[in-house]
Amino acid sequence: MTTHTAHGTGTAAHRSFRLTPRELRTEQGPDVVIDAGEARALLAAAASQDVSKGGCFSPGPAGVQLWDGPWNGPGGRVGTARHLGSVDWSWDVPSAGLVTVYRVLLTAAGGQAGLTTHRLLEVVLGLAGPASAPLPEPRSSSDFLHVSRSA
Repeated sequence: MTTHTAHGTGTAAHRSFRLTPRELRTEQGPDVVIDAGEARALLAAAASQDVSKGGCFSPGPAGVQLWDGPWNGPGGRVGTARHLGSVDWSWDVPSAGLVTVYRVLLTAAGGQAGLTTHRLLEVVLGLAGPASAPLPEPRSSSDFLHVSRSA
């Protein structure tokens, strides 16, 4: 997989309609751009390991969620599986044929499992094969850290 570092001036709009539990950390704009063909290969790899097929990924057009195991609830619902985090992207940004990762979200369950936003990004992007270049290091937590507060 070929990754590119991009430093954009704006933030892509979030278009995912997936429900996400309270987040522990979110890295906004991790500066990763991949080729659209590689993104499609990544989605196909995630689909082959879908939570409904005994895997731990839930792919969708706006990104990939990572779960701690397959969905085992009645009727194919979540059941006891815990959402560990997600990598979200926008298509054709910054230009046609490219996909920009604009957010890496780590849930409290993901943090408890020992994941970091950087490791989560490595796991999801690694679905399409090893990266040809190292991923950019995460920004300082003061640049992107959001801590959930109990209601």
